[in-house]
Amino acid sequence: MADGQSVLVTVAWSVGVVGIAFGGYTAVSLLVDLHERGHLWQLARDAANRRGKPMLVVGSPKAQWDLFPLYPYGDVTIDIEPHDVQVKKVDVMEVGKVFAPKQFGSAFVSHVLEHVSDPVLALQQLYKVADEVFIAGPSPWGAMAWLVPSHRWIIHQAPPYGTFKFGANPLYREGL
Repeated sequence: MADGQSVLVTVAWSVGVVGIAFGGYTAVSLLVDLHERGHLWQLARDAANRRGKPMLVVGSPKAQWDLFPLYPYGDVTIDIEPHDVQVKKVDVMEVGKVFAPKQFGSAFVSHVLEHVSDPVLALQQLYKVADEVFIAGPSPWGAMAWLVPSHRWIIHQAPPYGTFKFGANPLYREGL
């Protein structure tokens, strides 16, 4: 084999190995994300039950491309773009105007805050209507947090695991 062909084969093989490794890493991070969502949903359900109040779910459990819900619905479930009749159209930035103060024992927020213009304001709205807030989002070390162009923010830490910490996603593109 000529030297040029040898280099080309080596580069192609290396790109293939990196692609397979990246794909495997992404698949594992998505499975971890699904498990974490289920765990946080259950913590939120338990918190609402302890208080004897309903549970609010923010972010539709079933997006338009999903074959089945990724987590159960709440007593009240809202989304800015509902794709299903069980979900009410409410913007998370407006929940304090739509629902009564502390109406909910808990709010479970799934894959929403990375998209909003002001995640701190969204959290303030959620704490107006819920006693506890549980936030699920893409893992900051996972590719989906960074590579989805509509993610404005990378969520580094969120309740119930500590103080809310986030940073701007340098790959965010307006309108996507």
